[in-house]
Amino acid sequence: HGENVISLQVSHFRVTDTVHEPDTATRSHYHQLPQICVVQDGSFEERLGGKRREIRARSAVLRPAGELHDDRFRASGARCLTAEIESAWLANFDSAGSDEGEDEAALHHNG
Repeated sequence: HGENVISLQVSHFRVTDTVHEPDTATRSHYHQLPQICVVQDGSFEERLGGKRREIRARSAVLRPAGELHDDRFRASGARCLTAEIESAWLANFDSAGSDEGEDEAALHHNG
């Protein structure tokens, strides 16, 4: 799905910078881990569940694990920074809010 410029493991995240050539498309696929994709440059159309959405530069897409989608890259192509999120981190995040009396502010980073 594009050419990986660099890929790094940072704690529970796999961060990848990817370049997608102009006028290309991906077949329908899904990712085993949830991910956040930030479009740094260019744009593409993503088809998801029969709906199409235009993803432009300086926007982000959240993709849950197992979500079937395909992408069509425009004449400008696209450069995307994607962070795949490991389940271990999500499990810790989910358990952070499980206590009834927990202060909601403790779930937010103030830095």
